[in-house]
Amino acid sequence: MVNYLIDKDKKDNPAAPDAQTSPQPAQGVAVPDAVSAQDFNQAALGAYGPQTAAASALTAKAWEEAGQNAAHGHPWMEDRGKRLAIRTFSRGLLGAAFFTAGGMLTSKWMHGGTQGGHGYFLKRSLGEQLPFAVAKDGYRGNPLKTIAKIIDSVVGKPIKLAFGEKAVLFRDTQYKRVGNNWGRTLGDEAVNITFDFFCASVGDAFGRDIIGFFDPSVKKEWRDEKGHVKLPETIKGIGKKLWEYVSLRGGEDWAVAIPYAYYMKGQRSLIDKVSPGFKYDFDRQLNGGSFKVNKEGRVIGNYNLEGMADLQGRFTAYNIGTLMYREWYDHMAHILAGKPDHLYGAADPDPKRGVLGSVADIGKWVARSVVKGVITMTPAVPFFWITRSTQGKHRGLFINRDLGVMTHAKKNGRDAVYANDIIHGHMRRDEEVAFSRYDPAFMVRNNNGNPFERTRLPRRLSTITVDGKPAMLNSSNPATHLDPTKLEEAVQAGPKFHPYHTGTTLLGQGSDWLGEAQHQAAKRLTPLSKKLDQNLGQFGVGIKNFLGFKDDKDSPFGKESFKRFTHPFARASMSYTPYMMAKGEASLKWDTGKMDMASERMIDGATSLNLGEFTAGAGEVWRTVWGRKLADPAREAEGERRNTLDRAKPDIFEETESQMEEDKRKSELSWQERTFSGRPAKARGGDGASLENPYNIARRGAYSDTATRPSISHAEQEEMKKLLREAEPPTSSVH
Repeated sequence: MVNYLIDKDKKDNPAAPDAQTSPQPAQGVAVPDAVSAQDFNQAALGAYGPQTAAASALTAKAWEEAGQNAAHGHPWMEDRGKRLAIRTFSRGLLGAAFFTAGGMLTSKWMHGGTQGGHGYFLKRSLGEQLPFAVAKDGYRGNPLKTIAKIIDSVVGKPIKLAFGEKAVLFRDTQYKRVGNNWGRTLGDEAVNITFDFFCASVGDAFGRDIIGFFDPSVKKEWRDEKGHVKLPETIKGIGKKLWEYVSLRGGEDWAVAIPYAYYMKGQRSLIDKVSPGFKYDFDRQLNGGSFKVNKEGRVIGNYNLEGMADLQGRFTAYNIGTLMYREWYDHMAHILAGKPDHLYGAADPDPKRGVLGSVADIGKWVARSVVKGVITMTPAVPFFWITRSTQGKHRGLFINRDLGVMTHAKKNGRDAVYANDIIHGHMRRDEEVAFSRYDPAFMVRNNNGNPFERTRLPRRLSTITVDGKPAMLNSSNPATHLDPTKLEEAVQAGPKFHPYHTGTTLLGQGSDWLGEAQHQAAKRLTPLSKKLDQNLGQFGVGIKNFLGFKDDKDSPFGKESFKRFTHPFARASMSYTPYMMAKGEASLKWDTGKMDMASERMIDGATSLNLGEFTAGAGEVWRTVWGRKLADPAREAEGERRNTLDRAKPDIFEETESQMEEDKRKSELSWQERTFSGRPAKARGGDGASLENPYNIARRGAYSDTATRPSISHAEQEEMKKLLREAEPPTSSVH
């Protein structure tokens, strides 16, 4: 090391070479504040390392951390292959398990489940909805009922007063009457569409933290230098992580719950107008798995395409909302920490922003979020809907666009005919079915509280056909499958319907194949569920009681089979894992500071009615999408600078602690570190932007009155002089 290595620094680096043999700065050369890397010997003054960094430019802690990072390599999340493996564990296993459990808890707490409980009831007081509250009639409160009641009271009531009761009711073809209309309330809807996503986000984050525990490149704040656990830091770290799970990871799901509910309500109505009957499928969360039938009961298609379009639209809208929440969350954290930050534009200090400018920027920020969200989600969501929209055919409905949904008689009136009812033999072949059309006006006309109007005389279930042939024959026997001459034999064998053999087009047959493959894959977990039923004993019973498993009379191991968990878990894992991988990689590629800068130019051009700027910004967005450099070198340099200032990293693969420390070190180098790492200091303009940047040089004139170099204190000046004197090599000259 050079001769200005002091004893303390030698202790940090005992392997430092002898000072007399190390490269040194030329005698009498003053080291300027802004210096290029070429002005110094890179071997001695380049990246941090035992022989390549000036020890005086590092604290002992920084030197130690640099050595650790060099020894352990990059965090696993930096490698694409490892990222995908981590995502398989965090989302495909833990996330899917948490998602499934969350859905079961929602069914139990909001709808009563099979435990004899009471579902959410709007007219109950808030006190009766609270956790552990028990009314005289046995009505029990819980956390989800509490949230639903608060939403209905605080948000739903004003909307109802302004727009009427129907404005706060959802999925009216499925859920029973509230007041004078059918449907579930805004609070009920928000909780039902959010809690399972919330649980999945928490499980995903927890899984990544588990992997981070074993990743040697992730800094462990709860360990001392000897590897011993520091109890106070451990407790603090656990509390910090729990708060992060609730406020950030899962908080983004709750933050968008209400607008997401209304987006789905509007999109459902739009798709149903284009393809009548879709509302029946949507209200039962079948994602397009239902069947289109004609008036004679012939299966003529399905709602796969409608389900795909629905999922593409609402997942894009949902993730635009979560993107905005994460950026707002990060923005508020920096504001509370006293750091300059803006939702729109670079994070540089900007004294020129006023109240009106800030309000206008909020609108532009929303527009920028829409641009980034659409770009990111367009290629990512298909990885979800290609699997999810084909999974529900075994539970599909039979829908006619004019006559409504096919129904059959039950103890409590009439209910829709599901494919499962036929597959499992829950209905006889000679059982009567009819079409029922949902029409709220019918409820008023007949004064019976039922908005379903029977539009077809009763008919035998055996009349359902595919391509003009009975579809109810025994699909397990090739000799009788779709063979009208074997009708009696099929009746004796039991009614069967094969939902994955109904496609009549190439797309339909492809979706049939993919759906059946997933259905069979989910059934492969049945042996595991049987082992859990047999071996977990009372512990397993406790899990089932907690989650509120529904009855499964087909299970040979009792009515509470774990199959109720393993099958939806498998379907969730097969859908969400590839989607989250694609979403994460797309976020890393396009949720960047450079994309922000390009889209801001386009948005600014649109709001100022400057067609040239709008077109130029759109071109920059397009080049950024394809990973090409911008045509203007100055703009390209500014885009790279914006990448370094981009604090709101994608949630999917947020940086590890060691990465964040490294980024912070690079962006906040002291004058000492800049000198010995060959990094130039950057003068700041009035908006805090670097004037050395080519793009900012071009616009420097706008800040000529305030463009000054950062002030240096007297103490810093004296310290610089002292270091430069010590940096001079020994000489025999007499001074």
